[in-house]
Amino acid sequence: MRVLAFDKYKIDFQSKQVEEVSWEKLKSEVDILSIHVPLTSETRDFFTLEELKSFAKPIWLINTARGEVISFRELNAALDQGILRGAVLDVLENEKFQKFSSEQKEEFEKLAGRENVVFSPHVAGWTFESYIKINQVLVKKIRKAFA
Repeated sequence: MRVLAFDKYKIDFQSKQVEEVSWEKLKSEVDILSIHVPLTSETRDFFTLEELKSFAKPIWLINTARGEVISFRELNAALDQGILRGAVLDVLENEKFQKFSSEQKEEFEKLAGRENVVFSPHVAGWTFESYIKINQVLVKKIRKAFA
């Protein structure tokens, strides 16, 4: 597999496994887009229908970053129009089901009914090392509380 990467704020990070490219080159060549960005004012709702239309061909979208970078509505529209071939979502626009707006409920149910959309339970960032670190932090906090 050829791995292309774009980072607006880093340069010269290319390696044997990763080819550093411009955003435009990435959009012209990728088949699968895996998103790894923090949530900022710049990235919130970044992936609009118009932005997704600017890709050269229909793509698979993987979002393990932050759900708010693309709304349920934009995902459904892009899937309906064939702009996205499918999506893997580890994060959601709103992580609290009980606090979905009526529009979010409707759009989420549409996403959940699709055969080309897969959900995972917000665990993509978990590694063996992160699990150990979380437990170490918890033990430290428990000890402090009972000291």
